[in-house]
Order: sequence, then C-alpha cells, then structure tokens
Amino acid sequence: MIVILLAAGSSTRFGYHIKKQNLTLNNKSVMQNCIDNLNYDFIKNIILVTNDDIEFNSDKVIIVKGGNSRIESLINAYNFLKENINNDEKFSEIILVHDAARPLIYKEILDDLSVYTNQFNACGVYKELVSSILESSDRSYVTDVIKRKNYVESHTPQAFKFWVLDKIFSNINTEEIKEETELLNLVIKYCNFQPKILKGDDRLLKLTYINDYSNLSNISKTYKKKVLITGCTGDISQVIIEYLLLFEFEIILVGRNRNKIQEILQKFNNTKIIDHYVCDFNNALEVEFLTTDINHKYDIDIVILGHGVIKFGKLNEFKNTDITELINVNYVNNILFLKKILDNKNIQTVINISSSSIDKSRINQQIYSSSKIAMHLFIKSLALEYKDLDVYFYNIVPRRTDTKKRKELINTDEDLLDPKKIAKAVYNCIIMSDSGTSGNDIYIT
Repeated sequence: MIVILLAAGSSTRFGYHIKKQNLTLNNKSVMQNCIDNLNYDFIKNIILVTNDDIEFNSDKVIIVKGGNSRIESLINAYNFLKENINNDEKFSEIILVHDAARPLIYKEILDDLSVYTNQFNACGVYKELVSSILESSDRSYVTDVIKRKNYVESHTPQAFKFWVLDKIFSNINTEEIKEETELLNLVIKYCNFQPKILKGDDRLLKLTYINDYSNLSNISKTYKKKVLITGCTGDISQVIIEYLLLFEFEIILVGRNRNKIQEILQKFNNTKIIDHYVCDFNNALEVEFLTTDINHKYDIDIVILGHGVIKFGKLNEFKNTDITELINVNYVNNILFLKKILDNKNIQTVINISSSSIDKSRINQQIYSSSKIAMHLFIKSLALEYKDLDVYFYNIVPRRTDTKKRKELINTDEDLLDPKKIAKAVYNCIIMSDSGTSGNDIYIT
C-alpha cells in the first residue's frame, strides 16, 4: 500500500492564521499526527502533497508539490507514482488517498480498505447524514428536500488499485477538475463499476472549521489511550467500563476474583479490552507484582481507582482481619500501587472513585469512612506534588449510588444515584485534564 496524503489546502474555510494541518495536537502538528498514525510496515511510502517548505526525517515520506486544487494535487501525486512505481506493481498496487486534516486514522479501517480494495478494486468510507439535506442553488430559497435515508457522507481514506487511478486521470476532463468531482463518482464513469463503501466513525473527523479543532482535540484524548481500571467487577466500575467502550480507549481490567473477571470479559466481549489482571489489594505482594508487570508491558495513560471494600459495624465487633482489609484495600496498598504505577511516564490522569462518607459522620462506618478520607486527601496531595509534571488527579465524590452492594448493606428509601452519572464524570475528567483542574473534587448529586 502507498498513501497519497493531501496537505496542500489553503485552509480558507478554517478561518485561522495558522493552516489547520500545522496546528498542534497532542504536542505535535496535525500533519505529524497523521503521518505517525500511518506508520505501519504494510505502508511502503507516504506521498505527502504540500505547498509548504517542509522536511520529514523519514525514508517513507516523499514530498510532492501540490496543485491549486485538491484534484490537481491528486494528479500531481499520480504523475509522480506513474513515473516511479515499479511496472510489475502498477496493476495490483493499492493507493490510499487521505487528508492530512484527518489525523486520527486507525488501523482497522486501513485493514478493511486493503481487503475490500483487493476484492472490489476501489473502496471508500462513509458516515451517516445527521441533518436534513436541502437543495438551494441560490442559498435563498429551498427548491427540494433530499431523502436522507438514500444518501451518506463521503470521507477519506479512500483506496484504489493503481490501474483505477490510471484510468481516471488518463481520461478526466477540465470541467471535472474544475468542479472537484468526487473520485468515487469518477470510478463509476471511467471504470464502469460501483466502488465498495465502508462505514467510518468519529475518528475520521476532518478539520474544516475552527470549531472542529476542539472536537478533534477531545477525540484525540481518548484515541488509543490505555486505561487501567481497578475493581473491575464492582457495579460502578462495570458501568464505567461500558461507557468508556463507547469511545476509543484501550482498557486493562484489574479485579480480585478471577471467575468474575471472566464473566465481565464475556459480558462485554470487546477487543478494546486488551488485557486483565487478578490482584487482591489486601495483599501488598500482589500489588507489587501487578505494577511491575504493567509497567513492563504497557504505557498507561489513565488510571481509574474503582476498587474498595465496604464493611460496617460497631468498632468492638470488628475482627482485626476485617480492619486490616479495610485499611489495606481502601488506603495503604493504594499508596504502594500509585508509588509504583506513577513510574510509568505516560500517565496523564489518575481518578479516584471516592465516597460521600468523606465529609459525613455516619454510625457504624468509622473505619470505612476514615480509610476513604485518607485516600481522598492522599490524591489531593499528589495533585500538588505533580502540579508541574502534567499528571492530573481527581476525586469523584458520588452520593449514595444505586448498586447491589449498597442495597444489601443499607435498607433505605433514599433516592440513590444512577452510576451512569459517575461514568460520565470519569470521561469528563479525562477530557478536561489540565493543571487548572487537577486536585478538584467532583461532587455528583
């Protein structure tokens, strides 16, 4: 596969003094993000079409001068390939056409395009229309309303066998160049077959207008980010997992019960859950093994502390082992865990699922409450310690939540919190992470 990466646009619609492909996203340019996300062994070269005077320290990237329009830039790239591609490969080589203003391209879509282009010779990507489409040539009056169900939006990447592009650009006329005709339409006209299309997702968002930048920035904060969730078999953690699976996180689960973890894996059956560990936070040695292995295997971006033990009772009725477990799981071994896991230099966000008991005196909850308060203050102290290191800490403080465990322990008519609100708060903490909000307590009522 060879990529034609289009980056010669003037960004007129974007309306900003910096070209959109040169904006910073995740500490590097939008264009560099796109090139990095195309860095797979099966991609032989990236033909970067641009009018900017730039260089890339990569043997894969070949710079070709852009044209005055998108289709002229495509023709320039095609002419370069025609002169330089191996004649034996001309018929079968897959050429991927993509916009540099869509930096979050992902491997699954590349794999699917490769399969279907080998089968159908040309393949595009679409997204569903979300608004009604009006026909109005003068932009003053409606002349027709198009039935949305029959139409979809065309997006890149698009993939073609080289011979398809060769036939198109050997026959294209001046009017089609002027009108910026859709390539897939030219396939139908000049190659006499219908190209295949595949459904894409929000990761293919294109920077077109300035408002798109904040949306793209939010998506990028979830894109391929590795999330470590402890206490994965708990009711609240399961809701958090389910919510985060709606986005593009890669999730690693930690729980203390192997059988229940297997039930969770079967329940979600999702490839975004990339690994799981069995660890009892009452056992310091297991916590040590856990953090050592994770730090060796993964660059963790986000840690969600969802584990905990709830036991209520009069002080003189507690067994020493119960007291030790409450303190170890809810506090002490969390210190050991974070001390080690924060050696993972990729970590950006740590979220502690705290408790409404931190600021309320409740009968028979003295050990539980004190252990949760200690952990809560520990997180706030870490926020100060890591203030200048771009690691952000949050305590989410939900009121009493609608979980099985809560109903078993407390017989109450109290209106309990929907755990989905906690999941949304976790996502918002990830998105808003910055030095100005680190250490904040996020109360959910």
